[in-house]
Amino acid sequence: MDVATSTWKRRGFFGFYRGLSSNILFAFPRVSLRFGTFNAFTDWRVRSRPGSNAAKDGSAETHVLERQKKRQQPGAGLNPLERVAGGLMCGILEAAFIVTPMTTIQVKLIQDFNRSTPHYRGLFHGIRTIA
Repeated sequence: MDVATSTWKRRGFFGFYRGLSSNILFAFPRVSLRFGTFNAFTDWRVRSRPGSNAAKDGSAETHVLERQKKRQQPGAGLNPLERVAGGLMCGILEAAFIVTPMTTIQVKLIQDFNRSTPHYRGLFHGIRTIA
């Protein structure tokens, strides 16, 4: 509770949202990669099954249109093991390409903020310099 009162006294209402910009900045690529990868995996698995219309004509659009007509969610038509495999693949790609670099940048920015003379002038300068 002391942290909340000291933040309110030192920085005011917006002090509670300090550092939010980096989370917002990385949220879009993280979610896009996760859902895009899972949808691609779902489409690939369903297309590769014998007897599916998408397997007959080879187009991903056929599967997407079939799923939209039936109002199915992504992952519909997959067995539980395939869903777990798809989720695992999405998590690995998200961790490798988005979360690890994001965390590295955030930690370096936090360490820089606590220095007596910071090297980075802000979030975007820090990202450009670190990356």
